[in-house]
Amino acid sequence: MRELLDKSFKKKVILTYWDAEVKHNQRTHFDLARELDFIGWYDEEVWTKIFDLTCNKAKINNIYDFMLIHKLMLKLNKAEGDSRAAHLNGKFGGHIDKLIEKHYTQDREWKYDAETGK
Repeated sequence: MRELLDKSFKKKVILTYWDAEVKHNQRTHFDLARELDFIGWYDEEVWTKIFDLTCNKAKINNIYDFMLIHKLMLKLNKAEGDSRAAHLNGKFGGHIDKLIEKHYTQDREWKYDAETGK
């Protein structure tokens, strides 16, 4: 599946239809992130687009979506060793800071601890 994503789906589908299918649909956006993580496909360009879109949203409606993206940012930013995402180590520190600054509201603080990820 990862090979198909690299060779066929990335340019022909994901990037081509990004604005029409992902940019304005939060459910598609967050489900795409969840599924790409599940299959272990960590293309830097696509993950950067996912995190840029998240940070630039006016609002994240669901606390679980916020938690998902925050945990994925932390995971990919700290990936090391034999991990498929090791090449992304240290690339998303700015995104993490921007996400916390913009979307970690008082309402979210009592529901989710960004320091521990719980």
